[in-house]
Amino acid sequence: MCQTGMAKLLSEIEKDALTELVNIAVSGAAVRLRAMVGTEVHLTVPAVSVMDGGEAVRAMHELGLANVLAVRQSFSGRLHGETMLVFPDKGYGALVRAVLGPDITEAEITDLTDDALGEIGNVLLLGFLSTIGKMLAVQFEVSVPTVTTAQPRELFDGDVERVALFIYVNFSISGRDVRGYLGLVLGVATFEILRQVLDAFIERVT
Repeated sequence: MCQTGMAKLLSEIEKDALTELVNIAVSGAAVRLRAMVGTEVHLTVPAVSVMDGGEAVRAMHELGLANVLAVRQSFSGRLHGETMLVFPDKGYGALVRAVLGPDITEAEITDLTDDALGEIGNVLLLGFLSTIGKMLAVQFEVSVPTVTTAQPRELFDGDVERVALFIYVNFSISGRDVRGYLGLVLGVATFEILRQVLDAFIERVT
């Protein structure tokens, strides 16, 4: 996925630092998920893109994501916005089975999917934010995650005044491969604060 117009708001060093932060944060989230499921977990991040809300909607449609299941968690503090874990509709069964166990029946999966994905989302999203917060020296208050089936425009409202950090993630759990996406959605004003915090981080580590 190519970088879009919003990414031009970031310098090359800022984009590189943000990508590195995301990779470290996703690795930290994988450790938390591994502890939850009791088996090896691999999460890879081959692409990170910065785009506005309308671009995010179009990108999801181009990826064939007309309907998705999303775990959403809002956060507040110096930086405020929303994180989300997004799966193609019906494309998350292997992940749920990995968490609930191999003996789970189809009926039980139907009954327990929202609870299981809510817990998975809480572990991954909280782990992601926790690592980002520690590295950028900011603190977050987070909400209880919600699980919803939606169309992309319902997630982003097609709003160009919002900036989305859109992260393609490959999950591999117990030999099961699952495609998913992490999203970090900020208002434009908060994105500017993120830039300031990111620049301070770069100055500390260089």
